[in-house]
Amino acid sequence: NALPCPSGGCKWPKTGNRVIIPYEISRAFTKQQRTTIEKALRDFSFGERTTCVRFVRKTETDINYLSFVSQTGCWSYLGQAGGKQQISLKKSGCLFTDIMQHEALHALGFHHEQS
Repeated sequence: NALPCPSGGCKWPKTGNRVIIPYEISRAFTKQQRTTIEKALRDFSFGERTTCVRFVRKTETDINYLSFVSQTGCWSYLGQAGGKQQISLKKSGCLFTDIMQHEALHALGFHHEQS
């Protein structure tokens, strides 16, 4: 599910010809679950040459970033919400590549096709 963007400017900024999206993954996930999430994000980039989107681990200087948490259900805000932006991937039911990438696409600003 995609929650509406709470601010006016909901696009992630470009850096050169790339869109760099910092992220963190909650320690509530096991190491294996964190690895699964990171693999889904890496696979999303389709091998460096196909897309301009790059997910990178958050640093101390990143203000706007995605925070993968395990809450109720699978959901994300639509586009960049600003600051710490949660994506919920409930441990039981959401940790599948297609679901994780689906929620990441919402964070990039993509609506459902049927919307």
